[in-house]
Amino acid sequence: GLGEARPAELPAAETLYAHRVLGLGDDEERLLAAAEGELRGLGIRPRRMLCGRSERLLTPDGPVAVRSLLVDGMGAEAGRLLQARGLGEGRCWGCGVFIPHKAVV
Repeated sequence: GLGEARPAELPAAETLYAHRVLGLGDDEERLLAAAEGELRGLGIRPRRMLCGRSERLLTPDGPVAVRSLLVDGMGAEAGRLLQARGLGEGRCWGCGVFIPHKAVV
């Protein structure tokens, strides 16, 4: 078997990356504006955000546009909150899930 589950604290990280973000807009400007609004609602004010290219994800409701998103310079506690909460829709498909990323220079 897999053994017993053990809780672990989310790592403190000021730079986070999500491979796919869904439900925040199809184009880059709309995605960044929607992401900024959702982050503000969580009390997170990053120094900058960078989008990756758009992809299509097949869902039970049909194909949808997703983009990667890097969020940088938000402080360690805000990084923990974003890892715990995620961003946008589609968590059941792995969208909006953030992981620590190396610092952006």
